[in-house]
Amino acid sequence: MIDRDLFARPVVRLACAALVISGALVSWTLVRALRPGTGTSSRRTAFDASSAIGPIPARVPAELGIAIVNDLFAVDRAEPASPYRLPGEESAAVVAKVAPVLPVVLGTASMGEGRGFATCQLGEGRPVIVRVGDKLGEYTVKSIERGLVAFTTSAGKSLEIPALKTGT
Repeated sequence: MIDRDLFARPVVRLACAALVISGALVSWTLVRALRPGTGTSSRRTAFDASSAIGPIPARVPAELGIAIVNDLFAVDRAEPASPYRLPGEESAAVVAKVAPVLPVVLGTASMGEGRGFATCQLGEGRPVIVRVGDKLGEYTVKSIERGLVAFTTSAGKSLEIPALKTGT
């Protein structure tokens, strides 16, 4: 049984009114959504992509046949003359022409007998502390003297870089 005193409260009456209104709104929305011919225009718009949906043509990539013919795990398989480049990617010749970024020596501390260290920075990277034998990018630290650091490249070329001068 329903208590009649419950409906005498204004909060309960408001909740019941909100329930009736929300039910009517849901019913109205359902009727409009399920009624054919309403809500959509019969003419096509520029954003209508329904004509673009269709079967996807079966296409075998051109290089798939080459990969199947050339056994990936063959014993006599050799490395290609040039590495594969994606379309739009620069060739190896263009990449080789770009000069390597030289390290910048920010400061040195020499303690004799090769026990010094230097603060260096490569390009836009953060400054790092290096010691003799450490690598900084493609460069290896050969010696550290007061105000000068000697590097060797991976190709064996020697490079001496003085520390930056600070204006005082």
